[in-house]
Amino acid sequence: MDYSTLDQLSRSLAGLLWAKIEALAPGQPDLRIDADLYRRWREALGTHQDGHKQREEFEHILRSVRSFYTDLHSWAVEEPEKWAP
Repeated sequence: MDYSTLDQLSRSLAGLLWAKIEALAPGQPDLRIDADLYRRWREALGTHQDGHKQREEFEHILRSVRSFYTDLHSWAVEEPEKWAP
């Protein structure tokens, strides 16, 4: 993966996943989100940051998030002391 792609992916995950999670659930301590918070995040993802314009396509964002969680799972197998918690 080239730098530009990695940079865009990290910005996307930080902005469209974690920033929205923090806005919906201030104080959320980790990436273990319950079903209700996930549902609210998906609903929030459907609207652009300006709050007015509907996001037409966000499947690519969901794929990125799923890939991120899959990576975390793989890393937890290799280094459980660091990633499993």
